[in-house]
Amino acid sequence: MADEAKKRSVPWREVLLYLLTAVTAAVFPVFFLYGRNAAEVSPGTALRCLWPFVLEAVAVYLLMLLLTRSAPHSGMAACAVIWILNDYRPIEDVMRGWFPGLRYWHILFLCCLVAGHIVWGIVRCCKKDAAKTIASVLALVTGGLCVMNVGMAIPGIAAYLELADTKKESALSSDRADTDLPNFYYIIFDEYGGYDAVQKYYGYDGSGDAAFFRDLGFQVSMSSYAGTKGTVIETANLFNLDYVVTLEDPDFATIADQKRWNAPFFRLLQEKGYSINGVGQTAVAEYGLPAVYETEADEAATMEGESFWDLLLGNTVAYPWLDRQDAYSDYRAEVQKSLDHFKDELDHTARGRFYLLHVNCPHMPFVFDQDGGALDAGDSANWIDRGIYLGQYRYMTKEMKQIAQSIVRSEPDCIIVFQSDHGFRGGAQLYDIPDGYSCNILNNVYFGGEPLDIEGKTSINTLRTVLNELFGMDLDMITPPEGMFQK
Repeated sequence: MADEAKKRSVPWREVLLYLLTAVTAAVFPVFFLYGRNAAEVSPGTALRCLWPFVLEAVAVYLLMLLLTRSAPHSGMAACAVIWILNDYRPIEDVMRGWFPGLRYWHILFLCCLVAGHIVWGIVRCCKKDAAKTIASVLALVTGGLCVMNVGMAIPGIAAYLELADTKKESALSSDRADTDLPNFYYIIFDEYGGYDAVQKYYGYDGSGDAAFFRDLGFQVSMSSYAGTKGTVIETANLFNLDYVVTLEDPDFATIADQKRWNAPFFRLLQEKGYSINGVGQTAVAEYGLPAVYETEADEAATMEGESFWDLLLGNTVAYPWLDRQDAYSDYRAEVQKSLDHFKDELDHTARGRFYLLHVNCPHMPFVFDQDGGALDAGDSANWIDRGIYLGQYRYMTKEMKQIAQSIVRSEPDCIIVFQSDHGFRGGAQLYDIPDGYSCNILNNVYFGGEPLDIEGKTSINTLRTVLNELFGMDLDMITPPEGMFQK
């Protein structure tokens, strides 16, 4: 009996050894994704995302150990089950391509059947010595791939940490303002298409909106254009008042991100006596401006608003529990709060204050309808239905009008700049819209109700024109370098 019990017992050193096979298989997606996004995601975020996958590996491995009573067989079986669990979404997409009527629970049941047969086949057909060899090879291969991805991430980690240090050392402070200066309000509406382009490709006539702003004393350019369709390049060049980054620069995105931080435009305003203030996450986290109110920590996200964790979980069997609706509700609230600040929270008795808001609308994710109501999370990246983008565009227009009206009535001598970094580009890819129209931007300027020549000017030249009038400077109008879009 003692010999039989000894034979059936599991050596714990072997258990721990082959647990490594399951763990390396489970954590590989984290290393793979981080290796390609290390310059944009903090190492701490990646490490926090590792633990759920480690726990998954332990749970699956222990279940396999309970079923097989063999550590090497458990390592092999756990690998197979983990691969199915962590790559469930692509498997589902393939199966739905073959059989469109299948739903999540149908495919999950089929995957469970397949996994069960794989486990049975491993136990039935693979001898222990062979299982040891295969499990060890799997651990070495997946572990080696994890190490390789860490190596690929090193330049990105260095760039991320260098940028973090730069931001920490050179952040602007909000000094006391020169009360002889008018308040200066600058709002960038990301991916807000210019009037010409939106009318031509979305069928929306913005002439009534343009007339509204003109009646308030704004100068409205119908034909202003950006140099590219890239946010970081456009805003880096804009706030450096020159074309300091182009698409031809190696690693242009990292360079542009560094150039935006504490850029010359902000320093110039501060030197001239302006108190600098950032409204919302982007102005604080990406431009280095002092915050007028606390915001949640800014986390890197895709254009659809997905975080690093969202991308990982969205590929797994757990994707239906990824509650994007709640995430988008928080996002909507943050956007609305930043816009409401300009309608409800400004001190119109103060002077010499500069405020910047870069609001990520009407850019994806699409979360507002034309009346400000919530959209379904499934429409967050829906460019097919042109009404989705247009609804968010029209709501941003309504907000822009309310902000302009509120500020101008209280401060008729102020300066307001409403611009976009680029026009609509998601729709441009779908509908084969020329670059000229997807670079057509919003460009409305209020300069104390006085005339200002901005028609057809780029955002950079518009800003140079404003500075010339405001401070009596003599900045020349500049042309985008060759290789950047020009109308």
